[in-house]
Amino acid sequence: MEEMHIKCPCCGNEMEVSVCGKKSALMLCVCGRCKAPLMMMDGDVFELDREEFQSLRKRLSRVVDVLRESVELRRETLSLTEHLRELQNSVPSENREAPASEDVALRSDKITQEDVDNLQIDLETCKDVSEFIDRM
Repeated sequence: MEEMHIKCPCCGNEMEVSVCGKKSALMLCVCGRCKAPLMMMDGDVFELDREEFQSLRKRLSRVVDVLRESVELRRETLSLTEHLRELQNSVPSENREAPASEDVALRSDKITQEDVDNLQIDLETCKDVSEFIDRM
């Protein structure tokens, strides 16, 4: 867990924040006292314009929606794969074809190196973050 100290530039409220995982170079949060939208970048804290904050939240919600759809699709694929495996196991062995590789069946719920490479290519060819999000 990473500990961070944040002081709101608007009201002076000081907060101790614990972050699970790696510390990010850019974090968005809301002041616990005055509810001002804050951005922490490289240790400095800035107050964000409320319209800008709303715009960032809308963009983020689109990304989260795409990720949720992807997870649901992967779950459905995994469920279908498990169902097909059960059906295959219920067929007598002399009628069965050679079993499919389990790696292929289990790979559907994991992000492959090819997926990461494709995302990096998309990132490099986009002009900005908005274009990348729109492509998703």
